Amino acid sequence: MSGYRFNKHRVMGCKIHWQCSAHWSRGCRAVLHTLEDMVTIIKYIVVTTSQKGRQLLLVSGYRFNRQGGRRSKMYWKCSTHMQRGCRAVIHTLEDMTIVKCMNVHNH
Repeated sequence: MSGYRFNKHRVMGCKIHWQCSAHWSRGCRAVLHTLEDMVTIIKYIVVTTSQKGRQLLLVSGYRFNRQGGRRSKMYWKCSTHMQRGCRAVIHTLEDMTIVKCMNVHNH
């Protein structure tokens, strides 16, 4: 993916977790999750601000609200998480590098 190599890390039913091939040698934290061999590719990420002054991510036509984080990692959930129970999430580093992307929505 994008010139990087990923190794199969864990299989959970039809879902596969992949780790960057440089995880052990260089500590790279990039991961991919596939569901039935489908990877959602993100072409554009826009960081914007809501009317209330909160940070938002716009990804492939969906809005993600920031849900906190730890150290240098930030967690984002689909804006319809509470209303529709959408489980789409994105984890980014401070520089907006994506380290986890579950961009599969139920709406």
